[in-house]
Amino acid sequence: MTLKDFSTKYCLHDSYIEKINITDSKIIMEVDQLFCNSNTSLENRISKNQKIEILIEGLELGSEYEHIYTVHFQKNVRKDLPFDKFLALVEKYKMRIYLDFYSQWAQAMHIKGTIDKFEIEITISEVKDISLTS
Repeated sequence: MTLKDFSTKYCLHDSYIEKINITDSKIIMEVDQLFCNSNTSLENRISKNQKIEILIEGLELGSEYEHIYTVHFQKNVRKDLPFDKFLALVEKYKMRIYLDFYSQWAQAMHIKGTIDKFEIEITISEVKDISLTS
């Protein structure tokens, strides 16, 4: 589905990213729950244990900085966070998401959350497609 379709249908806020991998030009994020934007009851709006596959043409581990930008804040100071360190933090502590933003014009998603005692922001650009698996 397109980024616009995903952002219209789903929300990541109040979820945890449990793991992130890069494989075959895709970022694969494993989340504990995904909220559906619908008029049904809350129990029916939550999908548990989802994998979000984000396709970015030409994405490779080692050159991910062209499409993925991560920063952390500590004592109100913003610092770049190397992607490999970000992956290690997610693996160790999980990332609690409190805001997610989407831009169809930039084909990008911006996620804000916390890992341990750090505030983290991740921006993923040039998103071509998003798919879900459980």
